[in-house]
Amino acid sequence: MKPRKDVRILNLMIHKSGSGSLSSRLCIPMSWAKHMGLNIENKQVEVSFNYELKEIKIKKLQKQEL
Repeated sequence: MKPRKDVRILNLMIHKSGSGSLSSRLCIPMSWAKHMGLNIENKQVEVSFNYELKEIKIKKLQKQEL
């Protein structure tokens, strides 16, 4: 039986463009993506940020939501 919760410490990658603007990226473990049913053909997710809790949630989109 898989654990109900898996916690990882990840690093936010920050890139600076040639014009000086910044962008960020966060990579999740592939095992999490596979467990969510994400793959090359089905890779869209909904990401929400709760400003009060300072919490990010990632949810797989269903086919009808696309």
